Amino acid sequence: MVLAKHSERGSAIILLFVSVALFGAVGWVMLQSSRTSADMVRGVQADAGDIAGQDCTNTLDMAFKRLDLGGCTVEEISYEADGSAALGPADGRCALFSPNGGGAKPCGLVGCPLDQLPQIGSRCNGVVFAGITPDGNHRMYTTAADGVGLPWNNGNNVGWTNVTGQSGASGTTNTARMMATDANSITAGFQPHLAAKYCADLVYNARDDWYLPARLELDVLYDHKDEIGNFAATNYWASSQSSATQAYIRHFGTGVSSSTAAKNNPRVVRCVLKD
Repeated sequence: MVLAKHSERGSAIILLFVSVALFGAVGWVMLQSSRTSADMVRGVQADAGDIAGQDCTNTLDMAFKRLDLGGCTVEEISYEADGSAALGPADGRCALFSPNGGGAKPCGLVGCPLDQLPQIGSRCNGVVFAGITPDGNHRMYTTAADGVGLPWNNGNNVGWTNVTGQSGASGTTNTARMMATDANSITAGFQPHLAAKYCADLVYNARDDWYLPARLELDVLYDHKDEIGNFAATNYWASSQSSATQAYIRHFGTGVSSSTAAKNNPRVVRCVLKD
């Protein structure tokens, strides 16, 4: 009897180990299957993105060929997403997205080739390729014309606030921090930093990811100001601050460079974005 009980107990332990092993094997198979499925989904998404990008490129190539056959020059081509003709003939026959012209539908930042570096000053769906960001990793674009003149802070000359974590090279970081920081420590409530808010709120040619360029990004705009064009002001705000009361500006005149100005003084804003 004692021997039988020991035998039964041993069998039960063996069955328990077998069950655990089987459960682990099933779990491993399910995990591998899940990983394989996730990899397949990511692969399909990447393929779909590549196909969509290629379709966009092909569509635009055909549209540009139509404009070329129609006798449109580079200077006459309009890139407005709504099909309007800011340049060239008023009937839109030289507008990329007009039914009378190229007949294309907007698909991302267009007009700039996806497989090679575009020429600085090239218009891409109405925005202008401005060069490479200071970190060397991204293409940077700007608007076709200046924004408005605004204070860096809320126009207050008291209650100065320090925006922490500011960068000399990353305007996206600076703009996000400015948007989250009260510009006036004395007045009740939240007062926005107006220069950054202008860019963060901007919706221009179907893009809403604009930001106020950092000091070094603004230098890129200055270096290519002639190719980009339409810099009508003398001084432009950078999103980089130098102290609680001062922020950097970039002089776009001859023989001058960066300096600082009081945050409550209006300066012109030129927004940028990057891909």
